[in-house]
Amino acid sequence: MSRPTLEALPENILDLVCEYLSCCDAKRKSLFAFSLVSNRCCAVSTRQRFKRVTLSVHDCDSLIYALGKWDQMLVKYGYGKVKQLKVIGNLPHYMFKELPMITKEDPGSFLYILNDTYDFNDVPESHYRYCWGSVHRELNPKTIAFQERGWQPLADFILKLPALQDLAWSLGNLLSDEISGERRYDRSDDIDPHEYAVATSSRLSYICAMGRSSAEDEERIARCDELNEAVLMALINRAPPTLEGVNINSCVEFIQCCFDVNLPTTPLFKKLRGDHSYGGKARLKSLTPQGYSDEIAFPLCRGCLQRWTERTDLEVLEHLAINSGSAGDIIDAVNVLLSVLNPLESLELNGPHNVQTIKHINRYHGLHLRMLYLTHTTELAIDSNLMSGIASSCPNLENIRFKMLRTGGNREEVATYQALGKMPRLKRATIAMDTLVFDPHPYSTEFSGKPRTYNTEEQMYFIRLELINSAIDETLLRAIFATISQSQAGVSTAAKLPFMSLEVVPWRRWELRAARPMRAPDGLCNNLDINARRQSKWECSRDPRDTHHDVLHVTHGPFTYDLLDGYSIYPGWYAIFLEAWKSLWPEFTGDFETNWHSLPLTGQEEVNTDGPRAGFERFPKQQGEV
Repeated sequence: MSRPTLEALPENILDLVCEYLSCCDAKRKSLFAFSLVSNRCCAVSTRQRFKRVTLSVHDCDSLIYALGKWDQMLVKYGYGKVKQLKVIGNLPHYMFKELPMITKEDPGSFLYILNDTYDFNDVPESHYRYCWGSVHRELNPKTIAFQERGWQPLADFILKLPALQDLAWSLGNLLSDEISGERRYDRSDDIDPHEYAVATSSRLSYICAMGRSSAEDEERIARCDELNEAVLMALINRAPPTLEGVNINSCVEFIQCCFDVNLPTTPLFKKLRGDHSYGGKARLKSLTPQGYSDEIAFPLCRGCLQRWTERTDLEVLEHLAINSGSAGDIIDAVNVLLSVLNPLESLELNGPHNVQTIKHINRYHGLHLRMLYLTHTTELAIDSNLMSGIASSCPNLENIRFKMLRTGGNREEVATYQALGKMPRLKRATIAMDTLVFDPHPYSTEFSGKPRTYNTEEQMYFIRLELINSAIDETLLRAIFATISQSQAGVSTAAKLPFMSLEVVPWRRWELRAARPMRAPDGLCNNLDINARRQSKWECSRDPRDTHHDVLHVTHGPFTYDLLDGYSIYPGWYAIFLEAWKSLWPEFTGDFETNWHSLPLTGQEEVNTDGPRAGFERFPKQQGEV
């Protein structure tokens, strides 16, 4: 590109070009070449060159050396150009003597993997060390001096950056450029009392505290409680008035709460906690306290919710997301919290909730609520009555996620879709569709509460209903979408219907073991995987460019077929299963992968489960079947 062409570009376009060059070239050679084109290009590239500062932390000396290099450059070009600071790695803590040091030469180690990668300021990321939890480290004078020497230069450096907006902290280089639109303090290791000063930036508006532990670490260290409650609350309460959001994600495996209740009492911590304090409680607009370990969610305890309400000002809270695990007594605490908060705009409950919880949401937050996410890993399923209550109480709801039971397309299921369409501003719905058939009367009164014994006809009925629920395809998605849209057309005053997207995620509730499913003995229906389509995520959406709103696009997740044959099912049940399949899809030719389709939404009464074959008249029958 010639110089006149570059000179003719607006300055914001030159900024975008320089940002692209800085993202694609870790060593900034492209930016340097761009700066040689003209004085104007030099000014733009210099501004972009020092917009991001990335530090790789190895030890005290290397950190001080890197900070010295940046000080020399920024004194010349200006500290005010730095808007994003990213710290990768952590200073090594004192370790147990019996634990060997992990080096970069160890095959498969964290250092070994990152040996050939580099960050933005040419500091090799291979200078990482494995970060151990500091919960066992005694806060003696030697340790305190060690920590002060390590982190105080970084704290002093941060205080020199008046325009700093985004502060990211990660054990590994996991954040990349995602921090550009999000201001946060992010950690993948424990929060140390002596690292508190990193939250003193006058423009910091989002704190994301992340802790991580693994089973392998747990075998070596008795306990790894990375997130310390008092330290975290000190960070929040000391933050500037611009702080509006907090996200706590504790990836731990052997604790039952997101916080450690043991408060540190070291004199140094007490001294540091009072320095540079803004005073008062943090006034948060967004709060996300939660904890995960792989696929296991560790809950907030009842005391955690109480401490959050005591130590933070939640009067201006607009967005709340809670992972309350599966503790039984947490439901009452969540209900109380919902009743005392001011109306929320978005609410996400990743934990147990009951009908009373739904009533509290409708009563205290319904008019202002725009987004409602209810987890599917709970016993409560949203039926037509609950959905009608949500629709009438939340007229401004635009996005909803909930769990419902797939009941063969009967009247109850269709009524739930119709109630969903009663929300005049609803744009997107995500449905976790439970496809497993449950027996409302799983126990026999004839044998003193023992499980019922199902005969062959009942087993056939259960299998057929299970197959109907599992058959989810594009035709069914379009039918559900049409039902919701027709219902919304009767209540919406907009020229175009706002409902644009429907997502259906089939899943099965049997993992929860909340009730005994009405299935054949030996868990036969648990093995009836038609194919992976039933487990795929389906999405049906309108084309926003279509003025008539009659064009729908259906997409789905990847398919990994799991064919059914005589070897995948117990031989004694294969004949029954095959008969049930052919009764639903008489055109069956032996291919379980393609010879099936969804059945229409009938809108009829609930299938009667008391009789062995009651309710089958609404399904296709084979020739000669009575």
